[in-house]
Amino acid sequence: MALTFAPPTANDASAEELYRMLSSTDMTTQHNAVMELASRRIDQIQPLLSDGDARVRRNAVRALRFSSVHNKCALLVSAIEDAAPEVRYEASLGVKECATIADLPLLRQAHSCSTNENVRDMLENLMNDLERE
Repeated sequence: MALTFAPPTANDASAEELYRMLSSTDMTTQHNAVMELASRRIDQIQPLLSDGDARVRRNAVRALRFSSVHNKCALLVSAIEDAAPEVRYEASLGVKECATIADLPLLRQAHSCSTNENVRDMLENLMNDLERE
């Protein structure tokens, strides 16, 4: 019987190691880090939304999507204006997943402030869907 060594999981990761995992080019490593980050407090996720590395920002948005933090929709709405399209895409998915009728004022404000036509269209469609419910 062969013994195999399992590398440390994201659950064992320090903040520095988690950051390294979030910025990894390996998709499995990124996924493990996202799932670990999703289980952490918002004050550990929020700073990563403005990181200089788009990969880290995208993965922080993914973590928000999987998290149960309060007011995550507001953070996701702010991320839909990110400079990186992959971050905007991930944030758009998250907003669609978490937005409720109570978020309409936030969505309206984001819609009126957005300069990105695709973001404006997504928000308009989402608001229309929520108003029909």
